[in-house]
Amino acid sequence: MYWVLSMPYWMAMAITVVGFVLIAYVAHAIVQRLVPYTDLTAHNDVAGFMISVVGVLYAVMLAFIVIIVWQEYDNSASRVQDEVSAIAEIYNTAHVDPGPNAAQVQALADQYTVLAIEKEWPAMRRGESSPELLRTLSRLEETIVDTPANTPERTFLRNRAIAAVERVIDDRRHRLADNANGLPPILWAVLWVGGTITIGFGFLFGVEKSRVQLLMTGAVATLVAISFVVIAELDYPYRGDTGVSSGGWVALHDGITSEGQAK
Repeated sequence: MYWVLSMPYWMAMAITVVGFVLIAYVAHAIVQRLVPYTDLTAHNDVAGFMISVVGVLYAVMLAFIVIIVWQEYDNSASRVQDEVSAIAEIYNTAHVDPGPNAAQVQALADQYTVLAIEKEWPAMRRGESSPELLRTLSRLEETIVDTPANTPERTFLRNRAIAAVERVIDDRRHRLADNANGLPPILWAVLWVGGTITIGFGFLFGVEKSRVQLLMTGAVATLVAISFVVIAELDYPYRGDTGVSSGGWVALHDGITSEGQAK
């Protein structure tokens, strides 16, 4: 299902829904040709009870997985904001203490934001990362650690900046891990099998107007398809059309640029 990440969300949704519905219609038509109508109507009561059980079980499972991937997506977005805040804190700390390394720290912090926008985010869309940003982060950490701390105030500010750069390192590591690890294959297998069973149970009813039954089958297939696309989009929070944006970095860079122009 992760092929949906390579195209716009609306297109992935449309293709998936159409594909699921067509396959369900073809399979349903085959069942209606092979199984006599009287055989289907004879078991409507039992089939109705069973599909309600299967439908509830599958709905609970879908909801559980959607909640899991949404929470992970939300956590990823929060970590990005924390990473942005940490870089802003490093920049502002260097502004408060105009020591010998302050200008270099501010320049590296600004360079980090630019590389995050121009290099890291496009790379993460492909499931990769930016080595340039990593090198900049290493230089930023070294510069902060090497900052002289010959007064209590400078010691406090340096320790604050060191704590902030450690947050950046930790947030970036989590960000890349989130972008590399998705749902286990066994969960996708369960989703596919459960969706097939749930849609297939609709074939076992005998309805006088077959077109109405096909519409019901199409509706169930549509709901399953939409759920699959949502799960795939949220599972890798930086890749798809709905991935976490670099808006926080853009806002930070704009603020730094405005401050520099004001000086």
